[in-house]
Parts: sequence; C-alpha cells; structure tokens
Amino acid sequence: MKAKTVMTIMMCLGLNTALLAATRIWPEQGAKDWDAPDALWESAPGVPASPPGISDFAYILSSNEITVDSIVPTVRRLYVDRSVSGYTTVPSMISILPGGQLTVDSICQLGYSIDGGTINVAGGEFIIAGTDRSGSFALRVENDHAGILSVTDGILSVRNGSLFVFEDDSQGLVTVSGDGLIEFLGGSQFDMGAGALGVTISDGGLIMFDETDASAEIQALAEAGQLTGVLPLATPLYTPDGSANGVGWYYDGNDTYAFTVIPEPATLFLLGLGSLALAKRRK
Repeated sequence: MKAKTVMTIMMCLGLNTALLAATRIWPEQGAKDWDAPDALWESAPGVPASPPGISDFAYILSSNEITVDSIVPTVRRLYVDRSVSGYTTVPSMISILPGGQLTVDSICQLGYSIDGGTINVAGGEFIIAGTDRSGSFALRVENDHAGILSVTDGILSVRNGSLFVFEDDSQGLVTVSGDGLIEFLGGSQFDMGAGALGVTISDGGLIMFDETDASAEIQALAEAGQLTGVLPLATPLYTPDGSANGVGWYYDGNDTYAFTVIPEPATLFLLGLGSLALAKRRK
C-alpha cells in the first residue's frame, strides 16, 4: 500500500474519531453513583444522553455528590464546574470510593468557573492517563477559582509524561493524607505556576515519582512554599535525604518519595509552649 494512501486512511480515521466525541453533562440532581441506572446525563438542557465514554467530554455541574465505587468507562476529558450555556454551575463533588476507578484519557480541569468544586479520592483510584499529553498538562488546577482535590485514601495516578499543572496564582486546595498516594509515572511531574498554593502533605500521605530522581524538584517546591508538610501522625516510612518546609524526600535509587517529616526537637518544644499557652487561656 502506498504511503500516501496510508496517510489518507489515517487522516480519515482521526477525523472520524474526532467527530464521535460528544458532550455529556451531569446537571444538578440528587446524589448518585456515576453509573447508576437512574443517573441523569444530558447532551444539552433537557436532552437525555447515555453516560460518557472513551471519546466524550464529561461536564460535572451538580451541587450533589457523585460517587464512583466501580470501574466506570474512561472519558476523554473531565471538567468539574466549568460553565456550560443553559446550566447553572454550582459546586460539585466527585468521591472515588473503594472499588472505584475513574480514568481520564486526556485532560481534567478543576475549578474552572466556580469555587468549591471537589474531587475526593477516598479509597479508589483516579487515573490521569495523559495518553496524548506527554510534556503537556493532563490535570490542571485553574487560576480563577479554587477547586479542591483531596487524596485521603487510594491513588491519584498521573501518567505518560504528562503534567499536573497549577496555573499562576491558582488557589486550589490540594492535599494528600492518611493512606493517600499521588504517583507520577513515566516521567510525569508537577508544573507549579508563580503564586500557586501547591500541595499539602499530612498524616502519612505520600507522593512518589516512579523511576525518577525528583529530589531537586521536591526541594525547590518545598523551599518555594508550594509543597508543605504538617505534623505526621507517626514516624515517616523513610529517613529523609533532606527536608524543607515540613517535607522530607528520599531517593532509593529508583523512585523518589515526598512525605511529611517530624519537626526538630526545638520546633516540637515551641509547639508545646503554644499548646500550653492556649490551654491556660481556655481556663
């Protein structure tokens, strides 16, 4: 087959794939599972539609909680609280629970049009596949409104060399705590804009860079105040190679880990004095 013929076929296939992409909107409704039979998805106001799939753009515009407790079909793009004509955009929450898996193939944007939109990873897995986003953003915290991303248990997985981007001055609240893990695979990494709040690690939360020595990156973010650690509940899993801003980092020759470190004794003493003064004030 001639090269020109092959190229033509590939172009047609690409065009057909693009044409198959559809908008799927979750409007305001009662709290439901993502794939519940009675869950309402629309393609436009009042126009029912099937749940989103691999080529679709999913817009979440609900004030009520959406739960994901099973493996739901992969979506092409996910927008949380991004305004859509004909709909009132109000704070939304997606909770990914044990047994749940939500995969975004290309782009996820959080906090685009309204404050308070939340993705809560609470025992399940949130995968940012980034299959066509190597070197570009696949997960983005916007700069105009404050979204919330909380990984309290389970995994946020950023893959294929894509970026977890915080736009300049973004006020999104991103935390990893408890048994939560944020992992960067295939060379994926943070991209922190100037003035962005960044990420807080606490209570056993962990950030892992797979097959990457990201020590310098972690140190720079911590020293800039964009990676913050607060008191852990227990001794960290690793003895840090270095620490700054309450964050420790450890490179085992293959993977890099970032976690909360225990303060120096002098810091603990000052914290104790503060607690004592507060107790006296309350008497």
